[in-house]
Amino acid sequence: MKITGLIIQKIRRGARAFLLSALFSLPALGQSAATTSITGQVSNAATQSYLQGALVQIQGTDRSTVTDREGRYELTDMPNGPVTLVVTYAGLDPQRVTVEPRAGQAVHQDIALGSGIYKLEKFVVAGEREGTALAETLQRQAGNLKNVVSSDTFGNVADGNIGEFLQHVVGLTADYNGADVRQVSVRGVSADLNSVTMDGMKVATAQSGNFGRAFEFEQASLGNIEMIEVTKAATPDMDADSIGGSVNLVTKSAFDSKAGRRVNYSLGAVTGPNRISHGATWKMPVVPYGPSINLRYSDVLGAKQNIGLTLTGTMFSKPGGGRTILQAQGREPTAGPTYTQQVQRRVSGAIRTRVATGAKIDYRWSERTTISFSTSYNFFHENNDTRSNNLAYTLPAAANTNPAAALATVDAAGNRTGGGFIHPDYSNRRTRIFAGGTSTFSDLNIATNDKSGRTYLFNPIVRHRLPGLDIDYMASYSKSSNWYDVSHNNEHYNSRPKGTVAVRLNNIGWIVDRSRDLESPTITQTQGLDMYDLNNYTGLTLSQGDMTGHDMVAAGKFNVRKVLPFTLPAYLKAGFSYQRQERKTERNSYAYTFAGPDGIVGTADDNQNLGQFFDRSGYHGDDEKSYAARGGVPPWPDPYAVAHHQKAYPQLWALNVTSNAQTWYQFNRQITENVAGAYVLGNVRLNRVSVLGGVRLEDTRDTGDGPLQYVSPAEKARRAAFVGPLTPEETRRRIAAEWGNRARNEGRYRNYFPSVHLKYEPFAGLVTRASWSNGIGRPAFDSIIPNNTVNDDTQRVTASNPGLKPQYSNNYDLSAEYYFPSQGMVSAGAFRKKIKDYIRTDTGQIIGGGPNNGFDGQYEGYTLTTQVNAGAAQIDGLEVAFQQQLVMLPGWAKGLGVNANFTKLNTKGQNRRLTGFVDRTANGGISWRGYGFDLRVLATWRSEYKTSDNSNPALVQFQKARTIVNWKSRYAVSRRLSLFFDVENVFAAPLDNVYAAFPDRVVNLRTFDPKLVFGIDGRL
Repeated sequence: MKITGLIIQKIRRGARAFLLSALFSLPALGQSAATTSITGQVSNAATQSYLQGALVQIQGTDRSTVTDREGRYELTDMPNGPVTLVVTYAGLDPQRVTVEPRAGQAVHQDIALGSGIYKLEKFVVAGEREGTALAETLQRQAGNLKNVVSSDTFGNVADGNIGEFLQHVVGLTADYNGADVRQVSVRGVSADLNSVTMDGMKVATAQSGNFGRAFEFEQASLGNIEMIEVTKAATPDMDADSIGGSVNLVTKSAFDSKAGRRVNYSLGAVTGPNRISHGATWKMPVVPYGPSINLRYSDVLGAKQNIGLTLTGTMFSKPGGGRTILQAQGREPTAGPTYTQQVQRRVSGAIRTRVATGAKIDYRWSERTTISFSTSYNFFHENNDTRSNNLAYTLPAAANTNPAAALATVDAAGNRTGGGFIHPDYSNRRTRIFAGGTSTFSDLNIATNDKSGRTYLFNPIVRHRLPGLDIDYMASYSKSSNWYDVSHNNEHYNSRPKGTVAVRLNNIGWIVDRSRDLESPTITQTQGLDMYDLNNYTGLTLSQGDMTGHDMVAAGKFNVRKVLPFTLPAYLKAGFSYQRQERKTERNSYAYTFAGPDGIVGTADDNQNLGQFFDRSGYHGDDEKSYAARGGVPPWPDPYAVAHHQKAYPQLWALNVTSNAQTWYQFNRQITENVAGAYVLGNVRLNRVSVLGGVRLEDTRDTGDGPLQYVSPAEKARRAAFVGPLTPEETRRRIAAEWGNRARNEGRYRNYFPSVHLKYEPFAGLVTRASWSNGIGRPAFDSIIPNNTVNDDTQRVTASNPGLKPQYSNNYDLSAEYYFPSQGMVSAGAFRKKIKDYIRTDTGQIIGGGPNNGFDGQYEGYTLTTQVNAGAAQIDGLEVAFQQQLVMLPGWAKGLGVNANFTKLNTKGQNRRLTGFVDRTANGGISWRGYGFDLRVLATWRSEYKTSDNSNPALVQFQKARTIVNWKSRYAVSRRLSLFFDVENVFAAPLDNVYAAFPDRVVNLRTFDPKLVFGIDGRL
């Protein structure tokens, strides 16, 4: 610790001296030193957009510079006399301009670049070609390994979901929630171990009311995003929490173009072939079409044209639906026929709505200083309605060691003659389940809720660009909240009460016939009361689980970059940052049982006339057609009618007091995390070689507060002496005594993150890189907040681990990129990630005795389940990518473009093949632009991978390989108006297709219907 303290002191002193030196060397802000210089802006002559990253070089010398985001360049200390500037930019024709600087004067020279490629266009507007050229330019000039993509690279993103866009980037894989991308993993690393920022500042995410660290893209919008940077080898000036990588969203700016006022709009509709039935609302004014609206206003204002204003707004509502078939297969460990002992039929869907607004003001204080302020607001809502019918058989205990104990034998007439309840007809792929009291049953479960979310961000930034010195400082405040409104007692989204409704029918028999379709079997009832009559079911329950989650991130950064007065081009950069994050959740659970007129559960009137709750709305009518053809549509109870009945007639329903009180205590948790960072880095370029290296220091402090389940000896004695009925008041008192014990934990750790990045350009167009960097993966918040639950029946304690350490990675990268002279690139790279202190769940610890066993001497001999740091993991990977506009082809073929990428991963850990790890992914697309048309086909493929493990090989599950094909088309009617028509998932590839051990043993099939988006877009 003493050595660490000395190192920190030296870093602080060095940084302080560097900053003071830099600051005292500043000329007055807003003024220019008297020097011979050439300045100006570089733009695209066809679109009038300023070009960031254009190379401006003095002909015949090594003197050069690149333009900033506003296309600005500056060459200082110029000799007297004429010089020729050579300006180059990907996809545009080079231009040479002669200027003549004079001693002590600044020469201003603007330069516009053009290209013959635009001759093919019917109407020239800024778009995909220009955005791709910018992305390639910035990626090529970067000192470290990263992918840069323009927001219009892959055409129109119909619903504005950034995750939908990112899955096309090499090395990235999308994780879906329903038909929407929720999270994105980078290089196979979980989304919890990657970071997402906007303009370099972290964005809050309430994580659907949970305590993970993954950013959820379904609640963000692409509307105000200009470009996305995916960094895979972090530099010291970046936050270190990115074991896989980091995603930075760069917002739009009015200063990106000199075109003046621009108003862009897109008005359309979205629908699909399988839809949920829903009445007209603000989310779907014309059934079954949801609105798809995008608006953008941009202008440069003021007498000095020094105020840039950008406003964006989007609205998108998608009617979604889907069907799921879940099958529990037999236990044969070898290939061949199998039997089905359980089938679940599920329909689900929601109208998902996203409304997003953004505003950005850029104020040019002077030629040297710019002040920006951006803000964004995102609203998300989905009215979930998921209905499942579970036909199941409870296996006898003997079947766990002897599967034959579950099997039945039958005579020639088909009557059961032996023990067991399951009779598999292997040759015909049929399984018959014989009625067996409560061992065979049909469950109906309908889960409904209103999930809404709000995320907003405030982000002021100040930038000073002085000769040889850049200074920028910024702050941000971001807040994200999720609400699951079910009972609508304390609602944040105005709607009717709803909840999860369940009923059961025992002692039935049925046949599962997979002969016609392995994935979607036919169900035929053979015994018992009619399972398609709701009046035959019993045990009506209503659960209303209201849930709230909040996440807040407040942060600030300060950076100084100083060009060093050396013969070789070199600079030094230093800075510091501070970030505070607060996460909090609350839950309220109201669980009711229908008790009938007498108000007492367990009497004869509990199940009278349940048919009054039968749902006749046909809410999932389109998706249920397949079930109607394969046995019948289950008799769904109406969850809205049940919830309304409970609210109108509370005397007919019994409240589960234990669930109500315990949930509030158990899920009322919070944590605060503070991360302070400082760094120093340097860069030097020697001819074609550049070296960037440095070190980052981060100090992390966590303070968590959560409940501990604990019954004190005094409370045990009081309960033992208690006499009388267990009243609701006594139940609440016991819950408070058992769960009202809260614990507070404080943790602190400090880490260093050195990195070195080498870049070598052996000849024009070829860039090779080698990097060594480090990253940190902090534990999920719920893993370190104090919390434990005890099950005395199974003698198991499940507890968090406040002492859990973060995961730490060493990252090694090698890559080569070749940029074609016109536009396009091909790249290949290999990487290795070595992760230590790998976090896994440990279920094998036995709690010892004594007062210091971690539980005040209680639970001796109980089994402990918790998360621990154990061992190491390694990820090896290969990435290749290619994209090019085929401008070398003759005539109309110049408009063709192709893109493709492939990622191959290999993992090493406790298992050779890690669960949930997609080891191969690929993307491909072909496009054609010309004569007003923009047509493209995009495909995303991921390989088969293991989804769950099991000690029994016959029960190990795998997700089959999947390919999703999208079609995007646009036609420019005029310079200001276009028509578009997009189809997502053209061939209706399933979202999930999981099998157990062998491909013909399908256990989970979830459909993913095509989505159609069409409309007009244009400019005013």
